[in-house]
Amino acid sequence: MERKRSILEGFIAGFSFGSAAIIIRLLEGVNAYTIAVMRLIIASLALIVISMIRADLSELFKFRAELIPLGAFLGLHLVFFIMSVKDTSVMNATVLVNTAPILTMIIGVSLFKIRASIEDVMLVLMAFSGALMIAYPDLSHEGKLIGDLEAIISALLESIYLNLGSKFRRKTDPISLMIPVFILAAFTASIAAHLTGTSLRLPLEIRTIALILALGLIPTAIGHTLYFSSLKGLRSFETATMALLEPISASIIAVFLFGEIPSLWSVAGSALTLSAVFLVSLRKL
Repeated sequence: MERKRSILEGFIAGFSFGSAAIIIRLLEGVNAYTIAVMRLIIASLALIVISMIRADLSELFKFRAELIPLGAFLGLHLVFFIMSVKDTSVMNATVLVNTAPILTMIIGVSLFKIRASIEDVMLVLMAFSGALMIAYPDLSHEGKLIGDLEAIISALLESIYLNLGSKFRRKTDPISLMIPVFILAAFTASIAAHLTGTSLRLPLEIRTIALILALGLIPTAIGHTLYFSSLKGLRSFETATMALLEPISASIIAVFLFGEIPSLWSVAGSALTLSAVFLVSLRKL
C-alpha cells in the first residue's frame, strides 16, 4: 500500500514538474537566481500555512544541521535548471535534467550501498534511452551547449539530493521536513547570486507576480514535496525515474505555447520513456 501511494506521489510530482520549464520560459527579464529564491520562499510559506492548519509545527526545526547539505544541493539544482531553460530549449532542459536516474543509481550503489537488480538497471537505461531520443534532434544545434551542460549539472545535483534525502524521509513528515529544506535552498541560491554579482530583483508586474506564485506553488510546494515524500516507498533512482514524466508534459505544453513541434525521434523517445515509467510503477505492487 505504501509503495502504491509513493508511486502516485511520484506521478503527480513528475507531471507538476512539467509546468516549471514553461513558467520559467514565460518569465522573461527575470534572472535565474531571483526566480529560484522567490519560488522557494513562496513554497516555504505555502507549506508553513498547511502546517499551521494541521497544527503540526513540532518537527519544523528538527535535523537542522543535517539538512544544510540537502538544502544546498536543492538550491543549486534549481538555479542550474532555471539557467538551462533560459539557455536551451524546453525539451533539452527537461530531458537532460532527467538523466538523474542514471546518476542517482550510480551514486546510490557506489556511495550509499543501495542494491540494484539487473531489472532496475534495465528499466533506468530504458527510460534514459528514451530521454536521449527526445533530445537528439536538438542536441546537434550549436549555441545550446551551455544550457545542455547546465541541465546535466542540475541532474547531478539532483541525484545527490535524492540520495541524501532518502534517510531523512524515513524520519519525519515530508511537509515539516521540506519547510527548512526550502528555506536553506533559498539561502543557498541567495549566496550564489551574491558570489556571482547578480542582484535579486523581481519586477512588480501582475503577470510576473502571478507566474512566480504559480511556480512556487505547483512544481515547488506540491511537486517537490510529493517527489520527496515518494522516497518513503521507492528507492531514490525509482523516484528519479518517475520525474521523467516532466519532459513529456513540458514538451506537450511547449507545442501549444511556443510552437515546438516534436520530431519522430521525440515521439518514439516519449513512448519509450513512458513505458519505462509504467514498468517501474508495476514492480513490487
